[in-house]
Amino acid sequence: MELGRLGQRRGPNVRGVRPALVYLIGHPAAGKYTIAQALAEEAAARGHRMVVVDNHHINNTIFGLLDVDGIRALPSRVWEIIADVRRAALTAIEELGPPDWSYVFTNVLVAGDAEDEKIVRRLADLAHARASVYVPVRLLCDIDELSNRVVSPERRTRLKWMDPVGLRAFASTHDLVDISGHPAALDLDVTYRQPTESAIAILDHLTSSSIEPEVRP
Repeated sequence: MELGRLGQRRGPNVRGVRPALVYLIGHPAAGKYTIAQALAEEAAARGHRMVVVDNHHINNTIFGLLDVDGIRALPSRVWEIIADVRRAALTAIEELGPPDWSYVFTNVLVAGDAEDEKIVRRLADLAHARASVYVPVRLLCDIDELSNRVVSPERRTRLKWMDPVGLRAFASTHDLVDISGHPAALDLDVTYRQPTESAIAILDHLTSSSIEPEVRP
């Protein structure tokens, strides 16, 4: 975790939360969506609007049109189309999103994948365009706990991956994308944390007086 001083283009609201783009990155079943919801609720309690942009809000625009069972692999073309949906969502936020709002995104992004690394940079660019603080957060979770969580019935209703064997193989061979180059990056072990605890830790990190926006060339 690297910390610096917050930017000056916009000040905090009355409860101290500055406009930000928070990116929750974790393996499947790490609790990204649940923590994002808790984060938005905690921000609201402090008088700040934070909108959840879960990866399945984007993915399910397409998944809901297809035969997706959470087990079988999907054709690569599906992910190409989903990338178009994501680009449209980011453009809408950049051009039309209220400047004093924050957004919390979630995704599975792995090291060594050029497209995943590009998404991390795209969110940094979006934060810069909005004069918001960029806070990428890696949610770390034990593989055994991931395997226990992935079969939750709630995941089926949201068209999520539900294969514990496949998840174990994936998580053991794919590290999360590197975020160490971003000033406000945070690694948070959520194996034994409750979602609200994780949300408060992230929000406290965001409101730290020592965080600064990324320096752009």
